[in-house]
Amino acid sequence: MNKTEILFSRDKNGHISRSQPRQPIQDLVSVIETGQLSFTEAKKMYKITSPTLTRWMRIYGKDPVFQTTNRRSRKEKIEILLSVNKDGLTVMEASRKYQVSTSAIEKWRKELCFADLSQKQDRKGMVGNSEGEKESRQEIEELKMKVLALETMLDIAERELNFPIRKKYGTKQ
Repeated sequence: MNKTEILFSRDKNGHISRSQPRQPIQDLVSVIETGQLSFTEAKKMYKITSPTLTRWMRIYGKDPVFQTTNRRSRKEKIEILLSVNKDGLTVMEASRKYQVSTSAIEKWRKELCFADLSQKQDRKGMVGNSEGEKESRQEIEELKMKVLALETMLDIAERELNFPIRKKYGTKQ
């Protein structure tokens, strides 16, 4: 395939049209993947921005470099956080075990309102294991599981009804 054969529809300003047919995009992606044209050469030749070309490579390409990273579901995040709280793993140990960065675990902790995981831990769990603390932790774990169940029910209801149920924070109402 000749490098100049791929034609993209453009708007009145010369930008690539948002309603681009798939075939020219797929042709360009295959040319890049076969090595006939580099990513940078394609950007310059067809006047395409990096984010656009990267998105096309991710959607239409087969190169794993452009595929999205492993994203964790809410349930997986909670399971990892529970393993840190309940199983007595440190954040570093959980990071190695689940192949997740420590910063991701800390970010999930903040997002999901888990107790501070950065507190000192011994091998068997949190420091100071009195009977009352164990009962409190167990109650907290049960409540977190209930929250997870309710969140899952809301997700299913939103998906099946195709209607947003949760309140959208920050929007004018």
